[in-house]
Amino acid sequence: MSLTFDRDFDEIISLLKKNKLTTLNAVPRDKDGFRIFVQALKRNTSLRTLIIAQKGLIGTEEAMYIADVLKFNDSLTSLEITDSQFGDLGAISIASALKVNRSLTTLCFSRNDIGTDGALAIAESLKVNTSLTNLKISCNSIHSVGAEKIAAALKLNSSIIALDLVKNKIPYDGVRNLADALKDNRTLSTLKLGWNPCGSDGAKSIAEALIINTPLTFLDLSEGSLGCDGAKEILTALKRNNSLTTLKLTQNHIGEYGAKIIAIFLKENNSLTSLFLRTNEFGDEGALVIANALMFNETLTTLDLSGNRIGVKGIKGLADTLTKNSSLTTLFLHNNESGNDGARYLANALRKNNSLTTLDLKHSKIGEDGAREIAGFLKENETLTTLNLRFNRIGAEGARELANALAFNKTLTVLDISGNRIHDKGARNIATVLKENNSLISLIIELNQIDNAVKKELDCALKDNSFLIEMDSGHDKQEQYLHRNQMQLAKRQNDLQLKGYDLPKLGKESDLSKGLNKMTKAMKL
Repeated sequence: MSLTFDRDFDEIISLLKKNKLTTLNAVPRDKDGFRIFVQALKRNTSLRTLIIAQKGLIGTEEAMYIADVLKFNDSLTSLEITDSQFGDLGAISIASALKVNRSLTTLCFSRNDIGTDGALAIAESLKVNTSLTNLKISCNSIHSVGAEKIAAALKLNSSIIALDLVKNKIPYDGVRNLADALKDNRTLSTLKLGWNPCGSDGAKSIAEALIINTPLTFLDLSEGSLGCDGAKEILTALKRNNSLTTLKLTQNHIGEYGAKIIAIFLKENNSLTSLFLRTNEFGDEGALVIANALMFNETLTTLDLSGNRIGVKGIKGLADTLTKNSSLTTLFLHNNESGNDGARYLANALRKNNSLTTLDLKHSKIGEDGAREIAGFLKENETLTTLNLRFNRIGAEGARELANALAFNKTLTVLDISGNRIHDKGARNIATVLKENNSLISLIIELNQIDNAVKKELDCALKDNSFLIEMDSGHDKQEQYLHRNQMQLAKRQNDLQLKGYDLPKLGKESDLSKGLNKMTKAMKL
């Protein structure tokens, strides 16, 4: 069972004592209630996940209580404390408990004002702890010294498989120490170093490690001031590395020349499956060379080219590639200059493409004509499951075209048309088709200047549709119907699991689209 402290306090404590809870989101705000909660948690054997995300709730004293729980409790496996600013002293207390705790596998300490002293304590605990596999201390200030201490611990630790140090003000020398640790470490598979000023020199150190390292499969170097030279160092090293499958180089000022280097890499590489290149100033020419390279690449499944100033010319090149490429399943093109012409090229290409399942075109200046083109291919397409058209200009007529397409389409499960000025007329068309469509599971239609009376019509359509488990038009009355639909889907999910299907848990925002898509495919089998 999963609950939050929005419910009656005494009931929560009773359920903890009876070992009826597995997940708990939030804790009591008053100190007396918190102490009672801690005492119940010490004896509890059912709780697996504890999430404390209320801003400023856990101070130094509360962190000490949590640390005390960890010394006694041997059932909790995941602890998330974010936005509490408990600082170094709180981190030191909990880190001390990690030296004796043997059950915790996931620990998140994001945005807690942890500095070098807190990082040192965490590093010392990692030298002896053997249960922790996922550690997230993003958005703190561990600086170079903290990174050095954690790097030293990684040379000794053999349990951590995922480490998140995003936004920690780690400069080149701290990154260099972490890179050295990668040469010795044999368990770390995910490393997130985004939004740290590592520069091209830091990229060079990471590149040297990648030539030797084999366990690492996920690397995030977003907004690290790598530039074209730093990107080149990483990509050159990957020619000798066959283990890395996901690379994030978002917002690194790689430029058009850097795009050409990426293109050369893509033609040769056969191990990378996901590449994130958002906001790197590629322009049309950069997009074209990457598009050409995708004609030869047969392993890349996810590509993010969002925010790269790509106009119709570049979009056309990518569309042409989609008619030939059969490996790409997810394509992010939002915040570019697609417009109606670009939408037409993509729509025509997707009539011939049988692999793409997710397309993100939000903020792409697509109007009514572009929506008509997209609707045309949706009537025929049997592959696409997720389409994001958020913040375009499709209007009421564009919404009508999409609604008509949804009457024919049997595969689209997630659709976002928020912020498109569809108004009442467009919303009514959507409401009408919801009574017929049985493939959509998530529909986001908010920020469209829809009158309350029309929102009620959407409510009625939702009431009649037992497949939608998420719809957002900004109307509170939808909640009861969504709850009913979620319960129905949960029952179907349970039935499928009993038949042997391996299904994801639904409801976690970052995994929603992926989970819904897998759920739908299984339901159709």
